[in-house]
Amino acid sequence: MSGKNTPIMLLEGGNSFSAFRQARLMSAFAEVAPEFASMQVRARWVYFLDTVGVVSKGDMARISALLCAEPVACLSGGFFVTPRKGTISPWSSKATDIFHNCGISCVRRVERGIHYVFTDMGGGEVEFDKLSAIMGILHDRMTEGVYRDISDMFRAPEPAPLCEIDIKGKGRAAVEEANRRYGLALSDAEMDYLYAAFRDIGRNPTDVEVVMFGQVNSEHCRHKIFNA
Repeated sequence: MSGKNTPIMLLEGGNSFSAFRQARLMSAFAEVAPEFASMQVRARWVYFLDTVGVVSKGDMARISALLCAEPVACLSGGFFVTPRKGTISPWSSKATDIFHNCGISCVRRVERGIHYVFTDMGGGEVEFDKLSAIMGILHDRMTEGVYRDISDMFRAPEPAPLCEIDIKGKGRAAVEEANRRYGLALSDAEMDYLYAAFRDIGRNPTDVEVVMFGQVNSEHCRHKIFNA
């Protein structure tokens, strides 16, 4: 896919939260500020489809059945909480595989999110800017984003060219600079190892190699703090 935005088919499903979970959500809002406890929240599952060609009536019926959702032209007001743009969620990977295994080849990718609309006691929609205090409750900042515009949900930027880390010219300082720039959290020992390895083979590492080294040696993969 190119870096341009692609047309999105939008479907709306059922309520995202059970009554119990919605009550807990309102309780969490009240802890942040009492005025949020009186708001009404409409939270519905929404599904975004990146399609190619014409979606037949038969495919549309199967899509609706699989997602328990119906196509809508747009959703007015409110905002969306979705996986961060530019990423592919595990749910999307599995759901897209299911679509393809069901023969729905007109869908290149499917993603899901939640559409929120907050209203006050008078029934008027609460302004988006006034909800900033509770956004941390509504989404996981590591994996999700809050968006009012989802037209670029499937935007795929063109890959950037490889960039070399100039250890031949700057020595170990180049590794330290890359560590800060890419947020790799490498220890001194790891930076020593990385520098020595590429010094000995006589070439500069690329940014991809440095980032992958950081991932392989991360706490998640190696539990390095615990000496696993």
